Amino acid sequence: MLPAVVCTSLGTNGDSITVNSSAATDANFIDVASTSSVTGTSWTLAGAGPSNLSVAVANATNTTAGAVTAGTQTIGGDKTLSGVTTLSNATTNINSSTIATNQATITLFNTNATNVTEYGAATTIAVGATTGTITLKNANQTLGNAAGSGVLTNNGATLNSTLALSNFNYTGFW
Repeated sequence: MLPAVVCTSLGTNGDSITVNSSAATDANFIDVASTSSVTGTSWTLAGAGPSNLSVAVANATNTTAGAVTAGTQTIGGDKTLSGVTTLSNATTNINSSTIATNQATITLFNTNATNVTEYGAATTIAVGATTGTITLKNANQTLGNAAGSGVLTNNGATLNSTLALSNFNYTGFW
């Protein structure tokens, strides 16, 4: 939060002001350059008298601290957001090869999204560990490509688009 600055008079050796209700006599307003940890400021006196004093706060960039604006910005450094983060009316581009979590259990798109398309350009998809269970909770699953061909292989048993089984162990199946 920026301090409350009130200019009260123009002194002979500098401006007399109050900052957060404390007197700051003979103030010298110095422009500050932005760095990775300091927000840049630029002071301007437009006309005579302390009521015409203004300060401009620099916008944040990928290398300097500053204000977050409603415009397009690239902001550098690691950020931690706590609480709910909402991205509205936007495409979210993730330009990284990894999305990571430190949680043992996560939930993705578990509410509202009734039609989800993912991995449309993928030619290889790996899901899960070498052991475990995958549960598809719907009576209808389609495996294969848009032309209706595809192959499902599990532990040497193969199911292809003509429903032919090979290497399938029938023992105890019926």
